[in-house]
Amino acid sequence: MAPAIRAALRARRHRPIMCIDAAVPGDIDEAVDRLEGAFLFRLGDLERLAVEGQSSRAAAAEAAWAIVDTEVAAFADGAAGRRAVPAVVALRRHFDAMREQVMAENPAADAATATRLLLNRLLHGPSAALREAAAHAAVDGTGELVAIERVLAQIFGIGAEQQPEQPEVAATAREEKDA
Repeated sequence: MAPAIRAALRARRHRPIMCIDAAVPGDIDEAVDRLEGAFLFRLGDLERLAVEGQSSRAAAAEAAWAIVDTEVAAFADGAAGRRAVPAVVALRRHFDAMREQVMAENPAADAATATRLLLNRLLHGPSAALREAAAHAAVDGTGELVAIERVLAQIFGIGAEQQPEQPEVAATAREEKDA
């Protein structure tokens, strides 16, 4: 078979020839694969190429799914963030209405006085609610106050160094340290 392939290569001006041996057992001579410009592929070669292609496609599919998962999570996070928009808008409107009210009640106030009055007005309701939650937490022993404190710390960036020390917590910590 090699002489026939050599003659075909000469007739084709040495343009490459691909030979596929699909017989079992193979019937194309091994010498064909050694000819310049002749490429011999057996069933085993084709199977190996198919398996390599399948594994590379599986790896590419896995990478694509990782991208899809990341983007779906980012979309879900964005959607969750957008659910907070009405609350943020309402909070801004509430604060702006209080600012307008303070400015209307004290038109001649300087900046320091106006901002102090505004802070007092803005913090009055939340302070009263926190005191109420603290009173109920002392009675029923729930962790609601701790949860509220964590949310406030997260929202307003209040660190532990900025929070006043609670007397009973400090006393307990000292007792544990001394023990």
